[in-house]
Amino acid sequence: KLEYYKKIVNSAIDKRLITLEHPIRTLINLQNGKNQ
Repeated sequence: KLEYYKKIVNSAIDKRLITLEHPIRTLINLQNGKNQ
């Protein structure tokens, strides 16, 4: 059961990281576009 909870927590963390990473990446891409 512990492994099951670990998987849920890890997937939740992954999703949170993805949602955090996406806007940061778009901001970086926008800045790169302005610099060019």
